[in-house]
Amino acid sequence: FLHGRVYQGYSAIADLFGLMFLIGIVWAIGRRYIQRPYRIRIKTRPEHALILGVLLVIGLSGFFAEALRIADEGRPGYEKWSFVGYPLSSLFDGGPVSTWHKVLWSVHVASFAAFLVLLPLTMLRHIVTSPLNMYLFVVLSFLRQHEPKSGLGTLIALLLPYSIAFALAWIALLLVWIG
Repeated sequence: FLHGRVYQGYSAIADLFGLMFLIGIVWAIGRRYIQRPYRIRIKTRPEHALILGVLLVIGLSGFFAEALRIADEGRPGYEKWSFVGYPLSSLFDGGPVSTWHKVLWSVHVASFAAFLVLLPLTMLRHIVTSPLNMYLFVVLSFLRQHEPKSGLGTLIALLLPYSIAFALAWIALLLVWIG
C-alpha cells in the first residue's frame, strides 16, 4: 500500500501535519509559560506542563526517528518528499544510526504510551467524555423506556459485561497480531 507515489504523498502529508502539530505545541508552551496572560496564568497547573511536554516529545521523537531511519537507508531520493525528515537526516552521517533509530523509535512509542496513560488521569479526559456526554441523555432515555427507575449506575452495570468482552477480544486480537 505505501509504495511509490502513495508513499511519497503520505510522507509529505505526515510531515506537514507533524510540523503543524509541533508548531501548535510550541505556540501553546509559549503562550502558557512565556507570554502568560492573566486568564491562563491563574488556571495553570503542573499537569499542563506534563501534557505539553509529552506531546512535544511525541512530535520531536517522531521527526528524529524518521530522520535516523532515512539516514540509515542511505538517504534515498524518494525520501525527499519527507520535507522535514530528509533535511534532518543529513545531520546523521555515519555512526550507530540504526541503534539510535531504534532508541528514538522506542522513545516515540513510550511517549505515546505516556499520553495514553495521561488521557484518563488529567484534563485530557474531556477529549473522550465531552462527545460521549451528548449521547448519554439519548441512551438513558431509551433505557428508561424499559426500566423507568434506572439511572447512570444501571446503565454502567448493564454495559460493563460488554465492555469487558470487547476489551478481552481486542487484547486477543492484539496478541494474535503480535505473536
